[in-house]
Amino acid sequence: MHRDLKPSNILIDDQCRIKICDFGLARTVIESNKSDFTTNALVGIRSTGDKHDVLSPRMQSRWFRAPEILLVQPNYSNQIDIWSLGCISFEICAFRSDTINPFKRNTLFRGTSSEVFSPCSDENEEDPTEQMLVIINSISSSENIKYWSKDAQKYLQKKEEQVSNFYPLEDKLDDVIENEEFKDLIMCMLKFTPNERIPAKQLLIHPIFDEIRNEKNESPPDTKVIIDETTDNY
Repeated sequence: MHRDLKPSNILIDDQCRIKICDFGLARTVIESNKSDFTTNALVGIRSTGDKHDVLSPRMQSRWFRAPEILLVQPNYSNQIDIWSLGCISFEICAFRSDTINPFKRNTLFRGTSSEVFSPCSDENEEDPTEQMLVIINSISSSENIKYWSKDAQKYLQKKEEQVSNFYPLEDKLDDVIENEEFKDLIMCMLKFTPNERIPAKQLLIHPIFDEIRNEKNESPPDTKVIIDETTDNY
């Protein structure tokens, strides 16, 4: 689990070879049978050899931060990286689109604050650019509200009441993407609840990659990779 995927951490050369960099926040996680946040059971648990520690909630850069991170859920999984990839994919398409200014960075969810991490000075003041509100202005959180912890449900219900100009994600994608398969791919990655997001293995077999994927060049590790960071509390 990388935990900080963003455009500046994805490198590409003149041969269109792509490398992911900056693994300083990356961690190995083990999976639990639990699939929601309604209990205290952990879905994402840091694995360092024989140690299993709770993952830190303060991860990812704000514009690419998944809802479960914004909701400070400690039991997140590698689906937070899938969310970030969806945001990055939109930004790439917006940069290439003739309908968008190519000299302006067009981030999908361009919030200016995260209420939990950097709240407004006035607690009673509604911030229309707060990151979670920016997200639910395009992706409703109400369809699977019981997935979340009770505190998170209360917070989301409050945020849903603040939505004044709902602009569906599908419409945003229509503004910059013509390829229906690519729009479907991004929609699959940007599901509000992580258990509804497309897993990485299914992402690779999405029809958008049929013409370019070469499985012979793929070399998954023979053994499980363990990132053993014993010098910090992440």
